[in-house]
Amino acid sequence: MRPHTPCENTVHGLLYGNNIHAKALDYGKSMEQYARIEFENKFMLKVSPAGLCVVSEIPYLAGYLHGFVDHDSLIEIKCPFLAKDCDTIIHAK
Repeated sequence: MRPHTPCENTVHGLLYGNNIHAKALDYGKSMEQYARIEFENKFMLKVSPAGLCVVSEIPYLAGYLHGFVDHDSLIEIKCPFLAKDCDTIIHAK
């Protein structure tokens, strides 16, 4: 954001979202829960929900995390739309 750009739209987008709908985004969001379950079953680990995490030492640095694994690891789930019809990750390349 530029120094003289009003921040209203940026703040509104951060607080309430931008309601962007695209086939690839909708697919990715709808598949996240299935990917998490597959991960938990395959690796016999439990994923705890995370959400928005803010770095306390640098409060303007934050990220939306899909979950925590154990106490010292996190998971970022990707469900690429282009790979939706592939049987394995090798076929998705």
